[in-house]
Amino acid sequence: MQCGRSSNQGGTSMTNEVIVVEYDPVWPSLFEEEKARLLAVVGDHIEDIQHIGSTAVPGLGAKPIIDIQMSLRDLALVEKCVGPLESIGYEYLGEYGVPGRYFFHKPARKPFAERTHHLQIVEKGGEEWRKVLLLRDSLRAHPEVAQQYHL
Repeated sequence: MQCGRSSNQGGTSMTNEVIVVEYDPVWPSLFEEEKARLLAVVGDHIEDIQHIGSTAVPGLGAKPIIDIQMSLRDLALVEKCVGPLESIGYEYLGEYGVPGRYFFHKPARKPFAERTHHLQIVEKGGEEWRKVLLLRDSLRAHPEVAQQYHL
């Protein structure tokens, strides 16, 4: 399934194609592999790490990008994590439009369609943490709702 999305940047209209694919049962293992890489480079600072987004919901089609939500023992440690995360291919984009959320994507400097991972660091138990996990858990618990969400 392909979905078109257009955007207007600098007065020039352009179309960015967003590819949505059928659920791939390998996605949870791709998350676990990336989790191990994250733990290896910033594990001392991590409080919790979760697989989120559509790839975390069995049976749900998604953009083939593994979304990860991570909390640190102290959000002030985000700056200490930037270098180690860059060393494993992430690019840091700051809050990226959501106050209190620190966003990274991988691989760095590649077009959206080629990205493999999104990583957001937020306060554990904070509004963004709860909201994202509530959606994921609700879609996992109610496959019929997940299929409507997919449409």
